[in-house]
Amino acid sequence: MKIRCLELLLIIIHSTRIMKKSNLFFTLVFAAILIPSLGLQNLYAQEDCIDPSLIDPMAFCPFIYAPVCGCNNVTYDNSCFAMVTDGVTTWTSGPCSNGDNIPPSLNIPDDLVVECGDDFEFESATASDNSGSVELTETTTSIPGTCSGTVSYIRNFTAIDPSGNTTEGQQLIEVVDTTPPIITTEPMAMTIGCSDPLEAEMEMFAWANDYAGAEAQDACNTVMWSNDFDAIPWITCEETIYVTVSFMATDECGNTASQTATLTVQPSSVEVEPCTDLAGVDFGFCDMVLGIGIMDGACTYISGCGSSVGGVNYANALFESMDECMFSCPVIEYEGCTYSAACNYDPNATFEDGSCLFPPEHCPLDPETPGGGCMYSDATNYDEDAHWDDGTCVFDDCSDSCPADINQDGIVTTADLLQFLSAFGQEC
Repeated sequence: MKIRCLELLLIIIHSTRIMKKSNLFFTLVFAAILIPSLGLQNLYAQEDCIDPSLIDPMAFCPFIYAPVCGCNNVTYDNSCFAMVTDGVTTWTSGPCSNGDNIPPSLNIPDDLVVECGDDFEFESATASDNSGSVELTETTTSIPGTCSGTVSYIRNFTAIDPSGNTTEGQQLIEVVDTTPPIITTEPMAMTIGCSDPLEAEMEMFAWANDYAGAEAQDACNTVMWSNDFDAIPWITCEETIYVTVSFMATDECGNTASQTATLTVQPSSVEVEPCTDLAGVDFGFCDMVLGIGIMDGACTYISGCGSSVGGVNYANALFESMDECMFSCPVIEYEGCTYSAACNYDPNATFEDGSCLFPPEHCPLDPETPGGGCMYSDATNYDEDAHWDDGTCVFDDCSDSCPADINQDGIVTTADLLQFLSAFGQEC
């Protein structure tokens, strides 16, 4: 390509103006010196962008700023510096503009709001650039939440292409707790038999402070119980009072689940005497043992839901042990089986009536019960140390094909008849 001499001449003329040298003689001298130094003898440069033969570290270039953009995409102060410094063969006026000013494309995951206890993933971001190369960096910061189990994750992504163009993005992941606790055991209603107002109040507070037996659990943190049993009703034990109480299970994040239960305080106007026979009293279908009481004349374990039934308090008729009941209350005397090892043993029977039935004929015994064995003396496996027969006795075959052969000689003769007659009439 041809070197643009006109542009070079303009540089020379402009340089002389800067130096404030306006005479034609100085201009011609300056051009005569500069042109050889630029290697204009090679007026036609190579077709390539860079021609090493143009590089001349000793060349003199005017110190003027007329920026050009070399074909190598480098900005020089003027075209002279472009040629003698890097051997640039072509250029354009003005500084170079970056050919790649398009930032990379960045795709980041969507923001997430995750419930505490649920699974989630840190998804990856992706980036692309028109240059075909891009660097993607990520930094993650975690910020604890206001309560246990909650946290915020801030993920910053930066994509950089080779030209230094950048694109930034951010993802926010919030782990929150908006789920209330789960009440696994509901509070139970309670009925209090009232004979003493102070004792009734104590029972009321014990019931409320225990949250009526309610239980709860939470997926993320601990559960705290509370209730609205604030106003104590006036208790006189003269009328029935109903109080509905709300029990609240609250987690550390303030989520609350609640259930209600009713407390009934009813007068216990009638108190029975000790040893009252409790036959026919319905204490309810509960498995709780209330105590030992008289039923049909005998001391018996009494179970139910409470000792107050229909306004009657049966607590005085209940004892803590069988011995206390039998010692305190007269027991109706009657016959029965008094052997403790019998199937039909009656602990309240005072006289043995011969009705006892023993195992294993009448009721099974555990095979591992000690003392079992054959108790029949004519059995082949008789065990004289056995305390109970376990049904294992084995007997010889009693069948006789010739019962008339009394002397067992293998033939029936008069000898067998005489032996029979000699024993005839004897008492066995």
